[in-house]
Amino acid sequence: APHHPREACQLGDRLAFHSSYKVFVLRTSQIPAADLRAALALSTNRVLAGAETVLSAWVTNLGPVAAAGVFLTNFLPVQASLVSTSVTQGSVFSGSDVVVAAFGTVPSNGVARLGLRLRFTNSVTFIATNRSFAKSSVPELFPASDVAALTFPVWSDNDRDGLADDWEVEFFGSIAAANGGSGDDCDGDGMTNLEEFLAGTD
Repeated sequence: APHHPREACQLGDRLAFHSSYKVFVLRTSQIPAADLRAALALSTNRVLAGAETVLSAWVTNLGPVAAAGVFLTNFLPVQASLVSTSVTQGSVFSGSDVVVAAFGTVPSNGVARLGLRLRFTNSVTFIATNRSFAKSSVPELFPASDVAALTFPVWSDNDRDGLADDWEVEFFGSIAAANGGSGDDCDGDGMTNLEEFLAGTD
């Protein structure tokens, strides 16, 4: 005998209903809903104080309809100085520790990006955290995916030679050691100290 659906409910752009033993989910563009996903990435895996670092934040709309009124709010890490910003669409506003990108409308399967050029001012290595929050005027199915966080170490570089102070002390004994400059090859293996540091080798 056929089993007829007993209950139905709307979840963003999806209709969910169940029979006595099955659950069905129907996704349809007839129900206007967006599905924003926020994401973050760094241009390097070696962030040094004093050097400029590019952080990218972006929003992808995985929903079946365009997301209108999209904003991405980015909270800068402590000890980060904002050098410049860029957006692939819309406009951007910045404060002392927050940057807001007003992207406007992001189409279905579209991506809007915010670029942040940062310079850290710390004199001691620490762990930084950057957070971004996306928001749209269109209802969303999974609002938890609107939030992204990225945690990473920021190495101190008090002599501004492009090498982390901790790395220099570990391998050379101090940040002022002979043959310990970024262009030197302390162990004579054909790689400069800077190349070794960036590659994570010794």
